[in-house]
Amino acid sequence: MNTHARQFVLPLIIIAVGFGWLMNVLHVLTPVNWLWTVTLAGSGLLLIAAAGIDRFTAVVGPWLLCAACTGLLRQTGVIDAHIEVPVLTIALGVLMLVSRMFLPRMTLWPQGRGRNRSVA
Repeated sequence: MNTHARQFVLPLIIIAVGFGWLMNVLHVLTPVNWLWTVTLAGSGLLLIAAAGIDRFTAVVGPWLLCAACTGLLRQTGVIDAHIEVPVLTIALGVLMLVSRMFLPRMTLWPQGRGRNRSVA
């Protein structure tokens, strides 16, 4: 993550915490487990911000964001768990398909970093 992007991480976290706190105080979304929801969303955003976009992060990062959103909808009674799990399964499949169609293949060992590198 570059220096320009890093300066926005802490303010955005503080805004998210304040927003969740305000929703609890106003009794708008009281039955929500904010720790779980924010952890899922934060993990997805942090993964993308820290590692960049590749086939893995393009699937896992947005999927964690989807899990946070569907978890929030389930906790507020908008959808049931028997709807949430199939939606997350479909989202995972779509994200995997899109990442394989549009993103280059990941390499396990970047060029020049293997064991058989010649020593100068």
